Amino acid sequence: MMYNKKTKHFTNRLYHAYNLLFFFILMLPACNETQSPGIQVLWNRKQAVSVRIPTTLLPDSADSIPRFLQVRAAGDTTATAIMGTYLVGKDILFEPLIPFSHGMQYEIFFKTKKLGVFSIPLTDTTDLPKLTEIYPGVDTVPENLLKIYLQFSHPMQEGRSAGFIRLVRNTTDTLQNVFLDLQPELWNEDRTVLTIWLDPGRIKRALQPNLRLGIPIHEKENYRLVISRRWKDAQGIPLQKDYIHSFVAGSRDSLGPDPSKWIIQVITVAPKQVIEIDLTKPLDHFLVAECLHISDPKGTPVKGNFEITRKDDRCRFFPEKPLRPGTYTLRVETKLEDLAGNNINRPFDRDINHSKQPSTNTGYTRYFKIN
Repeated sequence: MMYNKKTKHFTNRLYHAYNLLFFFILMLPACNETQSPGIQVLWNRKQAVSVRIPTTLLPDSADSIPRFLQVRAAGDTTATAIMGTYLVGKDILFEPLIPFSHGMQYEIFFKTKKLGVFSIPLTDTTDLPKLTEIYPGVDTVPENLLKIYLQFSHPMQEGRSAGFIRLVRNTTDTLQNVFLDLQPELWNEDRTVLTIWLDPGRIKRALQPNLRLGIPIHEKENYRLVISRRWKDAQGIPLQKDYIHSFVAGSRDSLGPDPSKWIIQVITVAPKQVIEIDLTKPLDHFLVAECLHISDPKGTPVKGNFEITRKDDRCRFFPEKPLRPGTYTLRVETKLEDLAGNNINRPFDRDINHSKQPSTNTGYTRYFKIN
């Protein structure tokens, strides 16, 4: 055959086609090792919620299935069966209490006989769950810090945070009994934000936990909050990596937010006017947007969105519509807290014998003008 460019291209296509066919033949045994014939994994919204097992694989009658049929994690030397329910019909449907985990292989046993295996593939690596934010995001927090927020990119599994969160002092000392063990845990509605409380009984002076164990963190000490990559989202997919947030404990903070000292100004973020508020100190990230309200000169609430910036000590309000000239009202709910849990009316840790009585105000009002 005379050599020419067309012949060369045709030969290359044949060569690649034979290579692909050879690769596919080599992969067939590997596929069989991870998914036994007849066994079928059933999915719902990207979750592996059950596995169908043909009754032809079973050596005994259906009456003995609940007692002797087991699904186990491959490589589990303890031979621990996964909790779930068996539905017996033409085939057997096993539904685990928690969906099967991505990237895991499972084995099916009847008594001591292995009937088959199946695997749950990993999802797209670009869509792995991530820890997107940790609040407070400042480098220095008061030694009476009360709360930490963890924000995730995906809904997470509930009731398991204690096994995946550690607080380490000076890089080596893992602290015990630092966080309040709350059940149920404090998640937002879609389970993407978890609120962690440092033990209030240890923060409030004169309480027994404080007298016995002392405060959870101490001034001038360095800390690392470590979040394990083993923490899984609602679909059973582990976090993309381990996360470490470092901070230093500063002095104790016993003074609550003071709206009278806030600096309010109107700036232009093209093409709109934006109200910027200097809060003078870091405040609770998620309470700011909840507790601040702006009204126009007629007393009508101004629609828009608050965004807290600059490490939780400054926020901006973006109105939906241009603001007309006049005197506007900023109303602040008194439940607004700083990082130590002090609100506008009272400090979180108050000496009842020497402190003045807390205020009973339900809100605080500031006025500002737009020219």
